[in-house]
Amino acid sequence: QALKLPAGQKVFVSDTGEITWNTEKPGAAYLAVNTLNAKLFTGFPEGRTIDWGGVKLSVGRTRLNWATVSLVSRLASGFGEKGVPASILLTATGDSGNSGRVVKLLDGKRLTLTDRGGAPVLAEGIPATVTLPSDPAKTTCFALDPHGDRKQPLPVEKAEGGCRMVIGPQYQTVWYEIEVKE
Repeated sequence: QALKLPAGQKVFVSDTGEITWNTEKPGAAYLAVNTLNAKLFTGFPEGRTIDWGGVKLSVGRTRLNWATVSLVSRLASGFGEKGVPASILLTATGDSGNSGRVVKLLDGKRLTLTDRGGAPVLAEGIPATVTLPSDPAKTTCFALDPHGDRKQPLPVEKAEGGCRMVIGPQYQTVWYEIEVKE
C-alpha cells in the first residue's frame, strides 16, 4: 500500500531527525543530513542558510544554482563542540565534467550532453561559508590538492558561537581539511 503524504506538506523529516527533504521553494528543493559526525547538503541553496545546530552552511551563487557540500568528522569526534579536537573533511562540488564537453538545453528545463569531451575533468569551485562551534584560535583550514595534501591555508575568522571559513573557486579545489586542536 502506498504511503499517503499530507497535502501541502513541504518539509519532510526522517523519524530520527537526521534527514530533511525541503521542497518549500518550488523548483529549488534540497536534501540535508545532520548526524553527530556527518553533515550534508545537496540541492538548490537559493540564499538559504542550513543550520545544523552549531554547524552552519551558506552556499553562494553557482553555475547551475545547485551544489553538494559535505562535512565529515574523520575522528568521529564531532565538529569542535566544547573544545573537543576534530579533523574534518569538507567537500564542495557543483558542475563538473570533461574539458570540451557540450551541454545543450532541450526545453528550458532539461539538458543533454551532445559531446562528452575528454580529459582533464574540470570542477566548479563552490563559494560557501561554513561556521563551526569551535574556537577560531584553535581552528585551522587548508585547501587540499588532489592527493589530499595541504596546499594553502584559509583564513579562519571569529563568528557568533564559534568560527567561520569562506571557501571558493580561488582555492582551485573541491576538498578542504579543517583541524580543531585542544
